[in-house]
Amino acid sequence: MKKSDLIRQALGFHEQIYSLVNDYSYENWLSLDLSIGQLKSLIYIRYQGKASHRELARVLGVTPSVVTGIIDRLESIGLASRQTDESDRRIHWLTLTEKGSNIFNQFDQKSKNEIALVLDSLSEEELNGLVNGFDCFLSAIKKHLENTNRAIEKQDSRPRIFVLKTENLHLS
Repeated sequence: MKKSDLIRQALGFHEQIYSLVNDYSYENWLSLDLSIGQLKSLIYIRYQGKASHRELARVLGVTPSVVTGIIDRLESIGLASRQTDESDRRIHWLTLTEKGSNIFNQFDQKSKNEIALVLDSLSEEELNGLVNGFDCFLSAIKKHLENTNRAIEKQDSRPRIFVLKTENLHLS
């Protein structure tokens, strides 16, 4: 089989796997009584670790007063909190509470448990081939990120991709 055909086949597998895993996780996210803005805010705060009002407004494409309403609601249900910056009391950081973090952790654990059941159904030989394939793919991703001036930073044991050189940023 030609390399281009193998790439198309791999992309097809990726699409199918992504769709099946996401179909399962959508149920979890849709069970939450949150608006889209609240959900996006939680996700952004989780992956950034913290966010300022201004930053969150910019990312969501809304005014700071809209962010105030979003955070008021997230605070009232115990998912996020405001914390004053120790070096500049004018800045308030938005962070997840333990309850907010637990939502992500529970969903992650449910997904891992489901995937573990699927992996357990594979033979040792199949599992070894899969692990070797994932190892190769992960190495290729890391090399690609380095070649495109991006790197992986670990934050709270979660990988995060960031741009190393500002000339690659396209700001509008």
